[in-house]
Amino acid sequence: MILGTVGTHDAPFNRLVAALDAFAAAHPEHEVVIQTGHSTCHPRAAAWYRFAPSLEADMARAALVVTHCGSGTVIELLMRGTPFILVPRTAARGEHINDHQVLHARALRERYGVPAVEDTAALDEAILEALGTPWTCKRVSVEDSGICRALKAYLDSL
Repeated sequence: MILGTVGTHDAPFNRLVAALDAFAAAHPEHEVVIQTGHSTCHPRAAAWYRFAPSLEADMARAALVVTHCGSGTVIELLMRGTPFILVPRTAARGEHINDHQVLHARALRERYGVPAVEDTAALDEAILEALGTPWTCKRVSVEDSGICRALKAYLDSL
């Protein structure tokens, strides 16, 4: 299963939702499930839901996750070792307030080889390539990362 996630930011991410739905229509042999969040377009070929209390079950089931470049999602996927493709939200398209996701996606692609697609016209090819290529990004653990340790300590304190 291919899972698409757009996060919880209050701006729609119609560009990613539409691209994943188009992939689902063109490739019915692949199950596609999309968490659409505040997006205003509704998939026709892919299964979808706006929000869920947890994406854990879907992430565990996914062979590939196509996601916005939210820090929490990226950290969770790196900790799981789940293959993923980043599609960052952009300010120019009204998908976020600034381009921090673009900067993060570029840095992760350049430093760690994480697949990142800024132009959704290239998403089909990136998905098919990712499905046919072994995942080589290093899995991280809470112990490996200062930010993960700090976040875990904070969450454990709640």
